[in-house]
Amino acid sequence: MGNTTQIIKDTFIGLKKKNLDAIPKNYAHEFYIQAKSHNLEHLFDLTEIDEEKIKIFIHDLTDILAPSIDHDIKDEIEIFVSKVLKKPDNLFEIDFINELKNLTTTRISKDREVVQNKSQDIIKLTKLLSKQFQRMILSSDNSSNTFLDIKEELEELHISQSSSRELGGLQTKLIDTIYNLEEAVKEHRYSLLQEKENLEDIEEKFLLLQEELKQAQSEKNIDYLTNIYNRRAFDIELEKIEKKFNIFNTNYAIALYDIDHFKKINDQYGHACGDNVLKTFAALLNKLSRDIDILARYGGEEFIIILNYDNIKEITKYVKRIKDLIENREFKYKDHLIEVKFSGGIALRESNQSPLETINKADQLMYKAKSQGRDKVILEDGTTI
Repeated sequence: MGNTTQIIKDTFIGLKKKNLDAIPKNYAHEFYIQAKSHNLEHLFDLTEIDEEKIKIFIHDLTDILAPSIDHDIKDEIEIFVSKVLKKPDNLFEIDFINELKNLTTTRISKDREVVQNKSQDIIKLTKLLSKQFQRMILSSDNSSNTFLDIKEELEELHISQSSSRELGGLQTKLIDTIYNLEEAVKEHRYSLLQEKENLEDIEEKFLLLQEELKQAQSEKNIDYLTNIYNRRAFDIELEKIEKKFNIFNTNYAIALYDIDHFKKINDQYGHACGDNVLKTFAALLNKLSRDIDILARYGGEEFIIILNYDNIKEITKYVKRIKDLIENREFKYKDHLIEVKFSGGIALRESNQSPLETINKADQLMYKAKSQGRDKVILEDGTTI
């Protein structure tokens, strides 16, 4: 089953890389290619798949999709599998595939949320205990009052739903046994001080781990060279903007920019110079981008921007500012003065059927600008800047 899971994942990745829709024909062809790369094509020869084999595969989906931590989505998975079983022939229809992808995304998101909650809950407990142990050791007040305070704070400590079964039981045991520690505190102050230091160390490690995870997540979304969003992060932000477009009918446009004759710059001055041009170009675009716009490196010398706008004039002014800034900027590398121009295309979401169609339209307009001599940006309404 592990191989099957990997093949399914590789199939979706392969389709995305080839920019192909997951329709039955494309999916079946890519699935067979991925199976072949695992030397398992004899198990998935599509010419021999019958309805019974499809049903066996569908039953396996329950195990493939099974949540590892948060089981709240289990019913949704079973409903999906039951629905597919009723119509096995529709397994590879686009609606079923999209639902499968959404279930997988939701499962991963829920599992992450539970891990985050449990981590926070452990930090809560360690912070509380560390603080109270210090109070017990250093205070000369009546220890009975101190333990009473601890019991009350434990009772009021909010534990998330994610940890209710594990840490909730621990919380109850702490409340029930807290008074038994009073005599031990008197006899073993030094030992308790050591435990306090250990708890502080645990808390520090948890906080450090959280910061490292946060940093790793951030780096995962940032292009290493230009320090702006990468294509993966752009796809995530585009999905958010599209939801806003569908719910609130907000306007947005897609702008694609490509540095003209970039290969010539690399060939003439070297790749280090090319990298310097890319970083400077990205920094200038970022300087003129608003917080509500999304800028990303789309690949090579291509940059893509999600532009939120109220009217076309707003986009026109924005493009003119960029053109003026690039034209008046001196790109220097060592003793060389590099001439940098760019071509671009801008498409409006409201004029296209989908985000992908909007990107493709912007791409077509960009190549039209290149074919007409480069150093220009063409908008979907025909305006050339």
